[in-house]
Amino acid sequence: MTIGFYLLMIEKREIEPAHVVLLADRENWDAADVENHEYLNAPSNKLILDFTNTPNCYDQPNCTKEVHKMQEESLRINKIDIPYNFLLAEDTRIYEGRGWKYAPDISLYSDNSSLAFAFLGIPCKTDVSALEEQLFVLINLSISHHKLNRCFQVLTRPEESPYLKEITDRIQSTFCRNT
Repeated sequence: MTIGFYLLMIEKREIEPAHVVLLADRENWDAADVENHEYLNAPSNKLILDFTNTPNCYDQPNCTKEVHKMQEESLRINKIDIPYNFLLAEDTRIYEGRGWKYAPDISLYSDNSSLAFAFLGIPCKTDVSALEEQLFVLINLSISHHKLNRCFQVLTRPEESPYLKEITDRIQSTFCRNT
């Protein structure tokens, strides 16, 4: 191994960093158990990107608190669980909402054949480009687990489209380039 590393150094090749996903499952953020979910009809053909419109957070304690608070409010006001499948936060973690088992419940776009990923924060204050690698890893995981088709449609709310245009264009060109 030492010789291999030495040869890489001599050839001045860069070592590719491993893609690491820090996943906070529902137990990690102390989610309440909710039973009234519609099952996801996988593989999904739509990916919905959204913002939670909650305060931005940059460390695990605050992000965990925001996700938990979001679920409490959703249960109190709408009588539904957290509406997203996964949430991406600026603490580099991905928080499990409904996971890959249940359909999202966020808009007219969502149905039992869509996945919904949300950026934890407010559109103009959330650095989506900093979360792009985590998003692409999550998309690849969804595809490899047969929860998302290889080529899929990306949807956003009209009012959030300007903040998500660049990333949705990159997603479409990366994942649907050969179909």
